[in-house]
Amino acid sequence: SMFKGLVINSQKNKFRVKTSSNIFLCDVKGSLIKKNQNIKNFLVVGDEVIFEQIDNERGVIYEIEKRKSEFYRKGIGSDSKQKQIIASNVDQGIIIASIRNPTYKANLIDRYVVALKTGNIEPIVCFNKIDLDNYSKIQEDIENYLKKGIKVVVTSTFTKEGIDELKMLLKNKISVFSGVSGAGKSSLINAIIGENTAVTSEVSSYVDKGKHTTTSSTIYELENGGMIIDTPGMKEFGLFETEAKDNFIEDSFSDILEIAKNCRYRNCNHIKEPNCAIKEALENGEISERNVKSYLKLKNSEKSWNGIARPRNNGIIQKELDISDILND
Repeated sequence: SMFKGLVINSQKNKFRVKTSSNIFLCDVKGSLIKKNQNIKNFLVVGDEVIFEQIDNERGVIYEIEKRKSEFYRKGIGSDSKQKQIIASNVDQGIIIASIRNPTYKANLIDRYVVALKTGNIEPIVCFNKIDLDNYSKIQEDIENYLKKGIKVVVTSTFTKEGIDELKMLLKNKISVFSGVSGAGKSSLINAIIGENTAVTSEVSSYVDKGKHTTTSSTIYELENGGMIIDTPGMKEFGLFETEAKDNFIEDSFSDILEIAKNCRYRNCNHIKEPNCAIKEALENGEISERNVKSYLKLKNSEKSWNGIARPRNNGIIQKELDISDILND
């Protein structure tokens, strides 16, 4: 007989699918694989599926329901043309940025923000490890995100600051948690779910606890309604080419784009040109250096994200830009 279920874990070609009462280990019907053979990760955590039950524990997936949203990154290396979907049907993305050890990179947060919005997911920035520092360091960034209409929460798993506030944000939503390794994602998830949820321990036991990195996404159910999807840590977060992305760059940096219209040269790089409105605005303190840097970097990463950003003629820095520069400065 056929059932509807939710994909809660994927490992190679096996998928754990949850119904209201049970969890089944499912294969995918051959014809469905064939139909999607050109798509990397065509079935992901968060997908709603129709499957046939074989016995009490196993099933075969026949169909994938239409998605409300997609969280994806660009493929790496030879797969760089393909987008790699990480999770689907997500309401919001919690971007975890640690204030220290390791210190977050603002432009990487911006990258996540763009990717989430492009996939139709609401971004929320979580500044973690506040016990290691104070607010003065992150105040400007917090204000920056709030100004852009992005929710911000500040947390510490050590002092438990902000944990209840984060729980409230997660209530009845499907949230994807992401951030670079070391940002404290696992400790945050543990602080939120505690050991109270039966399903959680059931699902999390599928993930090898000894490894610091999980290779596939996993779903945790929350007692008060809602779910957390934990994604693998991503070192480089590629933006996928879409028209929508340009629109989000426009949305996020509208103030900079507005000022840039006053530059003397239409294709001003905002670096060495005379009469550059951006440089003037920077000197007058109208816009922050962090915002300008972030904007230039996002613009720069547009053309190619598997090594070197190719120079562009229609504006913004025309030097070869190595990815490590973007990540390390």
